[in-house]
Amino acid sequence: MQSDHDPFDTGVESTQDKLEELRKKNLRAQYIDDLRITMQTRPGRRLLHTMLKQARVFGGGFVENERAMYFKEGARNSGLRLLNDMMEADNSAYIQMLTEED
Repeated sequence: MQSDHDPFDTGVESTQDKLEELRKKNLRAQYIDDLRITMQTRPGRRLLHTMLKQARVFGGGFVENERAMYFKEGARNSGLRLLNDMMEADNSAYIQMLTEED
C-alpha cells in the first residue's frame, strides 16, 4: 500500500498559497466595493461612462492600420473588463448610467 504523504512537503507553500489567494480575494472584494460606491454617485457614473467611451466599448475598433487596430482593441479589452466589473458591482447603477445624459 502506497501512501500519498510527501515527507519533503512542509506545508509552508500550501499555507503561503492559501494566504496569497485570500489576499487576492480580499483585494478583489475591496475593488468591487470601491467601484460600487463610485457608481452610486452621478459624478462617479459620469466618470466611468467617459472611461468606457474612451475605451470604445460601445463601438468597433477597426482601422486600416494594423498596429493602431491592435492598440484600440487592447484599450477596448480593458474597457470591457471595467464594464464587467461594473455589472458585478452594481448592475442597476450601470443601467441608470446609460439613461443619464452626458
